[in-house]
Amino acid sequence: MNVYILIDQAGGHELNRKKKKLSDWTAIIVIGLAPDNNYYILDMVRDRFNPTERVETIFMLHKKWNELTGKPPKVGCEQIGLMTDTHYIKEKQKQEAYHFPIVPLGAGQKMAKEERIRNLIPDMQNGRWYAPETAIYVDYEGRRWDLVRVYRDWE
Repeated sequence: MNVYILIDQAGGHELNRKKKKLSDWTAIIVIGLAPDNNYYILDMVRDRFNPTERVETIFMLHKKWNELTGKPPKVGCEQIGLMTDTHYIKEKQKQEAYHFPIVPLGAGQKMAKEERIRNLIPDMQNGRWYAPETAIYVDYEGRRWDLVRVYRDWE
């Protein structure tokens, strides 16, 4: 299975913004593309992060799935958010001597995010996406979320 970590960094343009109840959520999803050509949601994070916390979480997920699969996951990040975090990522890679490339997503695309998401609908309708029964995540305020339920509530 090829594993991908996809990051949608909310509020990346506001480096000094403190966490607020109204702050945007950062969403990170780990997806496996299996030999059966189906997509499997392996891990999810949804939280209000500052840049340091976001980078820590990216590294934690990369190390976790590198160890579990025996090969490094590919990492993709929304272009705008990546510009904000590049410095933090490079510094952490130097400190830990743990390096991995990050592919900017949406670069050069004229398609709005909503349109890119709509492009996923046919594969979802054809049953090519699988999610776990639950995915419990505890956010920075200590609240427990079932991210599978949150995802399904958006449908």
